Amino acid sequence: MKDQIEVHQFRELFYLFLSRSFSREADKLFLRSALEFSRSLKDLFEDLKEEDLIQGRQLLEGFFEETKQTKEEIILRDLAGQYASLFLGVGPENVSLCESAYRNERGLLFQSSYFEILNEYGKEGLTKRKDFTEPEDHLAVELAFMANLCRWSNSSIQKGAKEETERSYRSQERFLGNHLNQWVSRFTKGLLDVNPSGFYKAFAYLLKGYVNVDRAWIDELLSEIGAGEDTSSGKTKKPSGREVKKSVKGKGKD
Repeated sequence: MKDQIEVHQFRELFYLFLSRSFSREADKLFLRSALEFSRSLKDLFEDLKEEDLIQGRQLLEGFFEETKQTKEEIILRDLAGQYASLFLGVGPENVSLCESAYRNERGLLFQSSYFEILNEYGKEGLTKRKDFTEPEDHLAVELAFMANLCRWSNSSIQKGAKEETERSYRSQERFLGNHLNQWVSRFTKGLLDVNPSGFYKAFAYLLKGYVNVDRAWIDELLSEIGAGEDTSSGKTKKPSGREVKKSVKGKGKD
């Protein structure tokens, strides 16, 4: 059980980390967190053997190596300009952060997928934070929703609530399959096509790679539940499996 709790804690934190990266421009706290991340999770991504994750981490590490002699205020100013140019329509090539833009031929917002998103949030009794003014199908909101589901998995495992745990896994499978997996690849391609700096290029690869890895893990967990294995026993296989458990235990020791 302890191993599963550690992995779900990591999943929650990583989804929140990705959510923060796309929610608004970087500040001092996030920049320093990203630096620590680039150093501490090398072993995890190498073990998973997911090329997008490896490339994303290497790009992030390279960004900090290139800017190590640059004042933090200048880095933050440049990143704020890049965020505005990429995602806020300030620059010549804007990349939408909303699912609807990728799920219909005309690239319009507030289409059918948006209302499906509202329904998914409603099933779990969640609403978007009032101080975040972007639409509910914004990438940052969808990633934060997945973080909530990961946290609920932990809660149900600790209570020994097998049916609740399975329900949480199925909610995650449904949300990844019906939403994030449906558009993240197109989003990351669009972002990479406009040739962003190493910082946002890194997060494009990290996002794409992690969503794919996490979906494979959830599928594996559910297949083992279907085979009659007790998900609260701590014996479930991990995504690309044991590597995640091992690396989460060792994170920060790099």
